[in-house]
Amino acid sequence: MKAPDGPVLRVFPEEGPLDEPLGVRVEGLSPGERVSLRCRLRDETGKEWISQGEFEAGPGGTADPAQCPSLSGTYTGLDPEGLFWSMAPEPAGPRQGKFSLHDVSPVVVELEALGRGRFLGRVPAARRIASPGLLREDVREGDLVGTLFLPPGGGPWPGVVDIVHSGGGLRHEPFAALLASRGFAVLALATFGFPPLSRGLVEIPVERLEKALAWLGAHPRVDGGRIALTGTSKGAELALLGASMFGSVKAVAAFMPSSVLWSGIGRGYQDRPSWTWRGLPLPFVSPRYDRLAPRSAGPLSLEPMYREALRDLDAGHPARIPLERARGPVLLLSPGDDAVMPAALMGAQLEERLVKAGFPHPFRHVVYPGAGHMIGSDLLPGLPSSVRHTFHPLARFRIAYGGTASATAAASRRSWEELLRFLGESLRG
Repeated sequence: MKAPDGPVLRVFPEEGPLDEPLGVRVEGLSPGERVSLRCRLRDETGKEWISQGEFEAGPGGTADPAQCPSLSGTYTGLDPEGLFWSMAPEPAGPRQGKFSLHDVSPVVVELEALGRGRFLGRVPAARRIASPGLLREDVREGDLVGTLFLPPGGGPWPGVVDIVHSGGGLRHEPFAALLASRGFAVLALATFGFPPLSRGLVEIPVERLEKALAWLGAHPRVDGGRIALTGTSKGAELALLGASMFGSVKAVAAFMPSSVLWSGIGRGYQDRPSWTWRGLPLPFVSPRYDRLAPRSAGPLSLEPMYREALRDLDAGHPARIPLERARGPVLLLSPGDDAVMPAALMGAQLEERLVKAGFPHPFRHVVYPGAGHMIGSDLLPGLPSSVRHTFHPLARFRIAYGGTASATAAASRRSWEELLRFLGESLRG
């Protein structure tokens, strides 16, 4: 939109995929002239998220966040995506959680420019989660609950079963839809927290995953010989377990990986398993709740209770995930400053196990320094990462994610790109 005296705000592309960078610049300024850029976005709860930066036009009269550092605002320094990851809820509250996105509808970002003492322009940009023509199929067959996203066209497409994190239900549909938009048939699988499944993450039959793999492999538009598993946090735990159990899994990618099977999550579940097989509980390790810091006004880090439980755990403990039994490539993606769980440590333990076993397939463990527990389906590329803790409704306290907002946002994008590259190579026809 052009102001009467010349400056023009440009946003490109004005419509495009969420996982592609969004460019912003103001043209027609005088060299050295300052301009403010503001970014607005509403989440699905109606909460408004806002960021702002002040920029100085270069010699050509253009202020571009990709080339000009932010001098002040919600972030400072040179960062092409700073306006997006630094968006914060307005107004902020003590129970404010991360950006709420459980729908696959486009999100609309509004960019505004202010300078010369007045408003210069506003441009909305639609960011698609689901590509045009993407098909959705609700799966409700007994205890098999999920949502299948299929690319347009006949296929057959390589398949991916994506397993939900500890939030439960089908909260990871946007992740699955975005992944399917890149050429995969993706089944977002619910393991609990969605009728008729149990409400809690405890004693979940692994047969539920076995059934999902068989169902996806038999789909007429899916290549049953090219199926991978992906998962985030608690979903990563089951994905790694599934890769070690089921021969139909040709590759596995885990965000915030676990090297062991943990107890159930929820009040009173610390002495019960997360997973069962053929009606029997699988071995598990309980976190050391006694090692948590005393309750304080600030967010609580859960990481110490997991780290302490691992400290003296024997390498042959039956709860350790036998990932060396997997039949294909492995990708482990770990934040380096995870305050929820020691993901980088557990990823290293898995890596060591594979090396010791002479694992015959490619494997890689990537650690993102300074990033917190918000990659994978917990944070899609291009969305705000400024809130680094969440209010736990059952425990009634705030849980810290760890990391810095900028490092977590960068890790979100880089890990997404790493995942696409890994799946493309591992499931190549």
